[in-house]
Amino acid sequence: MLKAERQVGSSMWKKVRIKAERVVGEKVVQIVEAADVPLPDAIKVDRVVASLVNVTDHVFPNKVVKQGFIHKQIFWVDADNFVRHTGVDIPFVIAADIPGTQPGHIVENFLQDLFVDFKLCNGVLLEKVVAHVLIKVASLEQIDVLTGHCGVFATGPAQGRGIWCFPASCI
Repeated sequence: MLKAERQVGSSMWKKVRIKAERVVGEKVVQIVEAADVPLPDAIKVDRVVASLVNVTDHVFPNKVVKQGFIHKQIFWVDADNFVRHTGVDIPFVIAADIPGTQPGHIVENFLQDLFVDFKLCNGVLLEKVVAHVLIKVASLEQIDVLTGHCGVFATGPAQGRGIWCFPASCI
């Protein structure tokens, strides 16, 4: 038994109920998209900048379905040597199996990377986009915690100071 557990009845400690997110599960999903974009006057493509936009999540038992658009900004040079720009939105849908997920859980998304490969061939831009997204699912729970006189978590009194203490078994 920890020293702090024996001193819970002391006036120095206070039991407080807080709301905290508990991670249910997480998974990295891969989005792959290929499209042919006609650019009839193009002599070369300078760059293609892609991003994920209007992303929404739909939570089902043990599954998260993510949908949105890959927005691409294409910068190209025409036959008169003028730089042109066009934007394209391509829809995507991807599903992730995450055990324990239930409707009402909190979903967070973290874009890990996004790569674009393209080639201009006879006035048509052939391009592919690959993106990896970390999907993290959490539930909101109430938990009881012990706080010290300074309002910080501690395992024992600290002569007028609040300190962070962890049992050796947790380190």
